[in-house]
Amino acid sequence: VRVVAGVEAARAAAVGGLLAAPAYALLWLVAGVLPPWGWRLVAAPDALDAVAWVVLVPVLAAAGGLAATALPERAAQSRGPGRVNLALLLMGVGLIVLSGALIASMPSEAPSLLAILGLVIVAFSAGPRLVLGCAALLARRPTAEALLAARRLRADPRSAGRVASVLIVCGVSLGVDALLIVQSLTEDLDAREDASFYFGGYALGATVILFGAAVAVVTLLLGIADGLLAARRPLAALGVFGLDERGLGRVLVRQQLAIAVPAVVLGALLGPTTLLGLITLTEPDERLLNAYGVGAGAAAALVAGPALALVAWLAVRLLRPFVRAAIDPENLRAA
Repeated sequence: VRVVAGVEAARAAAVGGLLAAPAYALLWLVAGVLPPWGWRLVAAPDALDAVAWVVLVPVLAAAGGLAATALPERAAQSRGPGRVNLALLLMGVGLIVLSGALIASMPSEAPSLLAILGLVIVAFSAGPRLVLGCAALLARRPTAEALLAARRLRADPRSAGRVASVLIVCGVSLGVDALLIVQSLTEDLDAREDASFYFGGYALGATVILFGAAVAVVTLLLGIADGLLAARRPLAALGVFGLDERGLGRVLVRQQLAIAVPAVVLGALLGPTTLLGLITLTEPDERLLNAYGVGAGAAAALVAGPALALVAWLAVRLLRPFVRAAIDPENLRAA
């Protein structure tokens, strides 16, 4: 099984590496050729890029195969976050606090990089805990759909937690991008080309971040489809007792929304707030800018949250054949 998983992962990684070249060529055409001179953001590909691409494809294939063979086999029910997760969470918080203590006495960029590292560690360690917290909130709702969604989240918090961690990082990046936009609005740019360049870059960065978040939601969709296949008999039993296709679809939508929306909103608020707190320690007079930055993070959360909710709803609609097959009473005949 591990060999098959390694071969499939290596093939997928190799295909991704091969598609990197045409993807960059398309990006260069859209952002480096078609826009006017002041709006161009991507450099033309050269021989060094071609050499790097040739080297990257086998490296990605080997890394994908090794990663798939090294991962442990998936258990029927994964445990929640343990002591290692708690230690990582505390370490990330400690790095953020340490960066705040060093930023006043160290004028270099090291404290900011330390804070960013702490944010990444906090994001990847807080994902499973966020999933369990959202499941607990769902379990308090009196509807059967919320209870089923909460039970499915509790059954495998680590898999959903990894996706939540990626979405938190995407939210942090999106919030910081919004903060940079606010800071650029308060500065006087010398030329129109400079404003076009910076705002175009920020817009391109936000687009890439949202695309990455959508890809993370789609990976969550694949995990949900796998869970439907593994739980055909219990779902068929629920179908016999009255759970129809639409009801199970609403359960899956709640399950995805409980992961995607809180994660990206938390990240969008956490990133600017942390960095602005560091700015306040060195420049106390910039409190008005800090308020604008927090507002920009909230605006980014308001944009990213509904966008991911729409992606989750559309993704669940793609699962209709799996949902219909999962609640089929014929599954009760399976051994």
